[in-house]
Amino acid sequence: MPDASPSFQLADADVEFFNRELASFVPDRVFDSHLHLGRRSDYAPMHQKLVANTPEVADMPTYRAHMEWLAPGRRLVGGLVLPTTLAGERMDEGNARAAEEARRDAGSTSAVIVHPDMTADKLRLDIETHKPAALKPYHLMSARRPTGDSHMNEFLPEHTVAVADEYGLPVVMHMVRARALADPSNQQMIRDYCTKYPKMKMVLAHCARGFNPSHTADGIESLVGLENVYFDNSCNCEAGAHIAILRAFGPDRLMWGSDYPFSNMRGKCVAFNDSFTWFYDCDHDLGPYSIDANQKFTLVGLECLRALKFACMACGLSNSQVEDVFYNNAVRLYGRS
Repeated sequence: MPDASPSFQLADADVEFFNRELASFVPDRVFDSHLHLGRRSDYAPMHQKLVANTPEVADMPTYRAHMEWLAPGRRLVGGLVLPTTLAGERMDEGNARAAEEARRDAGSTSAVIVHPDMTADKLRLDIETHKPAALKPYHLMSARRPTGDSHMNEFLPEHTVAVADEYGLPVVMHMVRARALADPSNQQMIRDYCTKYPKMKMVLAHCARGFNPSHTADGIESLVGLENVYFDNSCNCEAGAHIAILRAFGPDRLMWGSDYPFSNMRGKCVAFNDSFTWFYDCDHDLGPYSIDANQKFTLVGLECLRALKFACMACGLSNSQVEDVFYNNAVRLYGRS
């Protein structure tokens, strides 16, 4: 976590960045496959310093206003609203709030949190109550310490996957372990779940947590042939992870997602060696290390969009295929078409 809190504001340089780098790339119509709405205070303690400058209550109107920072003038049709209660505390409140915000927005839908300790009947009750389009497990609810070492079934047990299959729901998975998709345990668990439960769709968030693109590139072939695996690119600033997915699965399995509010912070995630790290404006002054002493960080979401652009260029995507990534794939998967 940063020593201080990243800034949360739009600068003229960000507008210039979009116009220079992205205006000709981002389609007119977009669907956000990964965003968080709710109370800032509901984030886990480990996230509190990171989100300190974000809105105390992130609701749908606030989110839509802030998406103008990333996709100005575009028609944001809707999004998949994930709760902020990612550690499992106040889970019922977070699920209700996410569902309420989605109902306020005709094009949006929501997810409910999957806690590893919940029974299948409790999950069914949440699904019947909130009518979600997806389920959301998270490693902070694992009993293992540190939770970043958790195997997937320690925060997404099989009985919850069976319920997802029963309802035909996607599961938005932020996998962990040091090498993410390159980890044999993650590969095996994804294959086992997706093969045994074919009506469940597994959405591997953040380009299969490919913040180091080698992890996605090294592991992606293990999933080839699975028809119910998808990817969102939320907050991934490395073109290589996007390229690995596009080459292995094509343009109809990858979806753009903002990961709001993290998308609107000023910084970037950078791969190094066999790992990655986050740089934020609150901790680093780029000037002394840049050929331009006036250079500053732009928004994480803009860096993510540029990485996606480079990947689409490298893989030769047509305009219609880019539109699939930004809109069509997500509305088909989450039932908003």
